[in-house]
Amino acid sequence: MQHVSLPSLSPTVLMDEGWIEWNKEKWGLRAERFEYEADGRGGAKLVGWLYLNSRGNVCMPGMHPYMPLVFTGTDTGRWSKRYRQWMSVADQFAADLARRGVAGELLMPPGAIDLRPLQWRGFRIGVRYTTALSFPLDFSRFDEDVMKQVRKAQRQGYTVHESADWDLVEHCLGHSERRKRFSHRLCATDLSQLHQRLGRSRFRAFIGYGPAGQPVCAQLRLFAPGSTAIGWAASTQSNHLRSGVNQLTYLEGLRALAADGVTGIDLCGSNIPSVAAAKANWGGPLVPYLTVRQPGARFVRAAIREALAWYRHSWCMRWQ
Repeated sequence: MQHVSLPSLSPTVLMDEGWIEWNKEKWGLRAERFEYEADGRGGAKLVGWLYLNSRGNVCMPGMHPYMPLVFTGTDTGRWSKRYRQWMSVADQFAADLARRGVAGELLMPPGAIDLRPLQWRGFRIGVRYTTALSFPLDFSRFDEDVMKQVRKAQRQGYTVHESADWDLVEHCLGHSERRKRFSHRLCATDLSQLHQRLGRSRFRAFIGYGPAGQPVCAQLRLFAPGSTAIGWAASTQSNHLRSGVNQLTYLEGLRALAADGVTGIDLCGSNIPSVAAAKANWGGPLVPYLTVRQPGARFVRAAIREALAWYRHSWCMRWQ
């Protein structure tokens, strides 16, 4: 039987103060840093930030992949000790969330695999999935279609370049927004301000250009040397989806990040069938991450919507 590892939360760009300040301004939130020590002693601790709405409830900013949390334990060779350390800081975290209240759903980072202290205080724990790649890239793990699409795009004259033209990036993000009828809620000014706070060493955009030199694809990456990058946002123009430019832009972006000392990338979400299949082609493992909700009127409404969707699906399947 294979054991599940104990919680391990490493440093992340989501802890960067420039990122924190940008989220406060962009979404109109407050942010408070916390630090919980295991049993009140030095050494093992859980450090992070809480975003707070106008009511003082803990919430997630828009376009924010995970809560910023870092756990450091001691004497990692002893499971029992590390378990006690985690349970101590996680219980403090749970008590803080219970005291402040939670608005909406909180997304815990991969590695926060044990949220029983929150569950024991009445929070509802869910699960989602993402796909992660480690650097250096192992091309043997790629589905053969990935490099086939890359070569196809190159033959047709597609190219990829890093860009700090945020009007151009906003234009590219609009491709998927119109196709999928949603909004990233990111404008050129937002992106420019984020770039000013994080700089090229933390935030980059890669643009895929068509044979005529037109921008048709954009991918945004958050990262820090020595940590896992975040595949923050991506968009490809509808009539170029089969051209291979998406795979080419992905690959060139991965190569650039690997050259800058990033240890890997979290592709951020594999929870829609078509998206999950596309990300699986890169050969990375499927990684679960947990969600936290507080029971209440909003939770009940969400449960009712999920139940209705289930019955509609069941009814349709019954009559097929």
